[in-house]
Amino acid sequence: MNKIHFLSLGRQPIANRFVKNKNDKEFFFNLDVVFDNETKLVSLAEFVDLPMMFNKEYVYLSSASQTMRTHFKNNAILFKEKFHPSRVLEIGSNDGVFLKNFKTEEAVAVEPCSNFSKITNKMGYKTYDQFWDTSLAAQ
Repeated sequence: MNKIHFLSLGRQPIANRFVKNKNDKEFFFNLDVVFDNETKLVSLAEFVDLPMMFNKEYVYLSSASQTMRTHFKNNAILFKEKFHPSRVLEIGSNDGVFLKNFKTEEAVAVEPCSNFSKITNKMGYKTYDQFWDTSLAAQ
């Protein structure tokens, strides 16, 4: 066995997914962390189906946090000064808190939560409303 379990946080519900009424069944998964001795990577032992977590009902707005707004602004400044990018691709753009630090013609977003991809599209950024995968990468 190449994977070493080193942290178990027990059965957990998916973050930011709220039960709407008392008859709804909440989804739980085992939140265990493993170290892969072959790849030397740390990851979750059990993966949740992505559309179950990230969908049109996802509620966390990154820009709602002053700390996150400051973090993304400072990182955008740093990236511009150090790398002078002509284009930026943000995978998991949320509500555009990072993107807004770049001109619309310079940045492209990938955001599978359609409620957020609509926001960045309205801001003028080309946004792909889907999950990042090899097919989208080729596109």
